[in-house]
Amino acid sequence: KTEVKELLKEEREKKEATGEVKKDTLFEKLKIATKVESTIVENDINALIPKDYIKNDTERLNIYRRLFETQTNEELELMQKELRDRFGDYLEDVENLLKIVSVKIKATEIELQKITLRGKGASLFFPPNKEHPIFTSEFFNKIISFISTDKTRKFNISSNKEQLEIEVRMDSTDDEKRLEELNKILNI
Repeated sequence: KTEVKELLKEEREKKEATGEVKKDTLFEKLKIATKVESTIVENDINALIPKDYIKNDTERLNIYRRLFETQTNEELELMQKELRDRFGDYLEDVENLLKIVSVKIKATEIELQKITLRGKGASLFFPPNKEHPIFTSEFFNKIISFISTDKTRKFNISSNKEQLEIEVRMDSTDDEKRLEELNKILNI
């Protein structure tokens, strides 16, 4: 994550220095004004674009940036196709990265604030505003109904005064299985 931030910063500084990007342009202001607040996804999944898959740092950074900006599954599918066409089949690291982007897209549609996925645990963080539309959404009603009838006791509702958090005990520590399980929860 730090490598990506550093590369993005360097790339932006280069473009600003050469005049390719002007600070505070109307276009940039419009992009910021219309930007949807994406769900933060923190995880310990092995998910990256290895240097041996995309050797050029600038190109790899560009792909990371485009993945970060992806907002729909259609855009993600186009990115997957482009990666295969330009760089060949990808390994598990890249596949996991694409699955995390898919999780982020779904969680953003639902309007979750944050998801953490570490070890055998996952947490879904809801917006702190108790009047947020998510609390009257189909997803919220379904997950609360599911939790209330679930006999496995793998869910825990942890509500501090600031924010609702649903903790989930995952069935596996395998990256692929955890991502699949998280995806099932988001598509409940």
